[in-house]
Amino acid sequence: RLSTHFDQVGARFSTPLPLRMGLVARGEATVHDTHLPMLRTESREEVLGGSFGWRAQNRMLGQAKLTASPGASRLALDVIANRRVTRPYDPMWSLDGYTTPCDDPLCAEGPVFSPTPQPGYSRYRGADHLAITHERGSATVLSGTHAGGPAVLRAAAGWRHASAVTSLDGRDDASYLVPERFPEFGLPESPKSQPFYVYRGDEPFFSRSASDQWTVRADAQHTTRRGGVIKGGLGLLYDHAELHEIDYTIDEDGVDSLRQYRVWAPGGYAYLQGRWIFEGLVAHGGLRIECFDPGPQAASQA
Repeated sequence: RLSTHFDQVGARFSTPLPLRMGLVARGEATVHDTHLPMLRTESREEVLGGSFGWRAQNRMLGQAKLTASPGASRLALDVIANRRVTRPYDPMWSLDGYTTPCDDPLCAEGPVFSPTPQPGYSRYRGADHLAITHERGSATVLSGTHAGGPAVLRAAAGWRHASAVTSLDGRDDASYLVPERFPEFGLPESPKSQPFYVYRGDEPFFSRSASDQWTVRADAQHTTRRGGVIKGGLGLLYDHAELHEIDYTIDEDGVDSLRQYRVWAPGGYAYLQGRWIFEGLVAHGGLRIECFDPGPQAASQA
């Protein structure tokens, strides 16, 4: 805490449960200001008697695992979740004081900035008007293993999800994208403003994305008396992704400000492989077939 703030906290908990089950859970949080200036208004929330607030980089990770019947046969449920909030720094959005659209009768010299209050000026803290990114992710896997003699059977089902929102406050709300709130820069060759800085308005950008993947697979393995291994398995996949993005930062004719898509794609695979050992000679061989279909978004591309 000599120059920038960096805090990290973590905890881990584990315990046996009835019916030969066990549980382990852990969590970790890291928040820090990075080496760049932290110009945003400090926001604090009271949680369990403590005061907390977002920094420039904020990351949280949690995991829980439940296992049953340890030994030759075992079931396990594993859940992982993470969250990241990024509040970036941009020198264009660094003015902190009071601004007005103009202070001359003809508004020929553009906006004006003052570090102290002036008649007709409005309070403006540029860093608070720069978009932040809020990301979430999770993964859930249910797996089972059964080992009986030379044979081993495995099966698993999983779901993975990820989402991200970039907006003025990190929420899924694009209502601030209106012309009267677009950024206003200084004018070139003006004695009272600079074209690099933003004097009024919000960053005109919004993005929301999400993706999901579902997976189911099964595998079998057999070990021969000579030490060889024969394996085989199959799996099914299903992917879904979507994006909704509005970008008014580029104001040019012929450039669409909206980018949007929603796609899904099924797939699957099967494989068979072997490993044979005979008098010092080791041979490997296998075959895999995989199928992917981009769904109804594309024509005849299976």
